[in-house]
Amino acid sequence: MPTVSLLRVLLKYRKLLFLSILMPTVSLLRVLLKYRKLLLLSIIMSNVFLLLVLLKYRKVFFFSFLMPTVFLLLVLLKYRKLLFFSFFYCLFFSFFLCF
Repeated sequence: MPTVSLLRVLLKYRKLLFLSILMPTVSLLRVLLKYRKLLLLSIIMSNVFLLLVLLKYRKVFFFSFLMPTVFLLLVLLKYRKLLFFSFFYCLFFSFFLCF
């Protein structure tokens, strides 16, 4: 019963609901259009700052990205038999579920 009454209210005030959903979007678009140069500059400046940081610490970033990959490769090499069997077990199980 509460669902039926809620549906009645929603149907009765659907235009109002639609406008209430639409109005924040319209106001946001107005703000974005008014301050688009400022927004564009802030996006560009943040990208430039990020590039400067990456260029300054590129060796550190390179090793921080590389180390998890090396660690993952070592783990995969150590447990390759287990991974091999788990992969085929998953394949077999999915094949079994399909048929």
